[in-house]
Amino acid sequence: MSSGATRGIPTSPADYAAAFKGSAIKRAKLWMLQRNPCAVLGNVGTDEDLAVLEAMREHEHEVVREQARWAASRLTASAQSAAPASTDHPRTDAHPAP
Repeated sequence: MSSGATRGIPTSPADYAAAFKGSAIKRAKLWMLQRNPCAVLGNVGTDEDLAVLEAMREHEHEVVREQARWAASRLTASAQSAAPASTDHPRTDAHPAP
């Protein structure tokens, strides 16, 4: 069963603009909102979420790619072993513009 964490996340700049027109959330960049579900999936996702993470590994923004790699590695390790996956989280304190 998929975690559903990626439902409703705008995937294009046009979708993002339409979804948040007139909202203060538009101050956040689209890539920031796309990075966050990757972090969620790394913590609570299932193997059904791997396809989304694989797609995000090709994202134009390095921070999103790094987050997706981390999340996919946790899900893969979790699926291959009953032992907990690494909790080493990628750096998220620097957010360079794309």
